[in-house]
Formats: sequence, C-alpha cells, structure tokens
Amino acid sequence: MWSLALIYSSVAVYAVLVPPVLSFMPVTSVPKTFLDNALIGKISVKSPAYDGKSTIMMAGFGGGSPSKKKSKNGALPPPLKAKQQWDRYGNLKGTVKCTVGVRVDGSEEWMTVGYVRSKDDAFSKYAVARQRALIAGHARKLNPIKVAPKSTLEWGAIISNEWTTISKEEANNDSVSDKEIGFEGLCDPNTGFYCHYKDGKIVDELSG
Repeated sequence: MWSLALIYSSVAVYAVLVPPVLSFMPVTSVPKTFLDNALIGKISVKSPAYDGKSTIMMAGFGGGSPSKKKSKNGALPPPLKAKQQWDRYGNLKGTVKCTVGVRVDGSEEWMTVGYVRSKDDAFSKYAVARQRALIAGHARKLNPIKVAPKSTLEWGAIISNEWTTISKEEANNDSVSDKEIGFEGLCDPNTGFYCHYKDGKIVDELSG
C-alpha cells in the first residue's frame, strides 16, 4: 500500500515535469482519480517539448532588440567613413568633380563644402544624397557659426552651372555601390581635415 508521503512525493515530481498549468495546481486540488492513474502508470509524464517560438524574458532584459526603420530591401545602409570615401574619391580620379554644399533652411546662401565624384559621372545626385552626413559634418567644421548643430540643412550641387537642391530620396538606389562614389571636403586648416601636405605645408588638392 502506497504511503501518503510517497503519494505526495510522486505528485510533487509530476508537478515539476508536466506543463506549467499543472505545475501551479495545488496538490489538494488534484482529483483522486488523477492521483490513482498517475501512480499506476496510466498517465504518461513528459516534459513539454520546446517549440522554438517562445521568447524568454528575464528581469532587466527584453526579448530582443527594438525594431529599426529599414530600407526597401530590408537592410539598413551602413554609415560611411570619411577617410574611406576620401580614398574612393581619389580612386575615381579622371571623372568630373561636382561641387557640393549646404544651406540652412530658409536661407538663400549656398555654402560650398567640397566635391563628389561618381563612376562614369553617372551618379552625382546619388553621391550627394548618400554622403550627406559627411557633407553636413564637414560643413559644421568649416562654418561652425552659420551651420549650428541643430540647423536644418538642404544639400545641393552645382549642376548645369547653377545650384540644384538634392533630395535625400536620391539615395534610394540599390544599383549603386558605395565604392562607386567619393567625397572630398574643402581643406580645413583648423582641423587638418581634407588637407594635402607637401614638405610639411598645406598645398592645393593633389587628386586632380
């Protein structure tokens, strides 16, 4: 005859193994027929299989990273590095350099910031839009008073001998590689950014 202690011990083990709903069921609430069937082996005691769909949440930790806005192809474009794009600008020597700049929203004054190049001179607008963060950053170095950190900017390029506003939507072109465009800013003697040196002195650009 099973002792009462053994019965309760068996039920406790069963409560650990069965699904969570049963694991929180008080022993006193378990029907007698359930206990009898469990003890004589009529009920199969198995741990529920993990279906791979549940997300484990722990104190102080979320179930995953917050979602981020993605481009049309589902991928976020990587941020561009100034030195890398300057090198690519140099590698595109022989193509036409396109003058680019910014102006503060509401102003009529365009401030020249530098130049862009693109493969076969075919992607000048894309080069401006895709590299707009580099262009804006350098504009703030060149004109820290006129271009404040919180200024709303417009980007532009000299096309057909006149300044033309370039929309950031021009960067939505998955067919162009970042290796096919480059940016060189105007030399900033205060920081040394985009400056060419010869014999320890700043000289005009050497990339042609």
